[in-house]
Amino acid sequence: MTPTTAQDALIKTQRERIEYLEEQVKAFRQDLRPATMFPEEWELTPNEAIVLAVLTKYKTPRDGLLIQAFRRTMTADDDRGDPRNDLEVYVCRLRQKLDVKINRVWGKGYWMEPEVRARFKAHLVS
Repeated sequence: MTPTTAQDALIKTQRERIEYLEEQVKAFRQDLRPATMFPEEWELTPNEAIVLAVLTKYKTPRDGLLIQAFRRTMTADDDRGDPRNDLEVYVCRLRQKLDVKINRVWGKGYWMEPEVRARFKAHLVS
């Protein structure tokens, strides 16, 4: 094998590995997403639906803090590269689109009152 052929073989192997890993990441993200059936007229983005589903699922303020862990399950809406404020943006959009009160526990996360959660709970599949 010439050095060029060896390099080509290595590049091909690495590309195949990358493709495999990308498929695995996609499958893991799909598995982590909450199953929802929110009405289309709400016009929620996939990430907004994820945030709403998580907020609807957890019952107490302490449980609601777990929404921070779901940041990694969100889809990439764009290539900004700085996801620090994404969650805040999605919560703000949900408040505006659905006229819903979402409480913030500073430095920890978000949660909804039980009566607010009940409004959306019927739309959760799992």
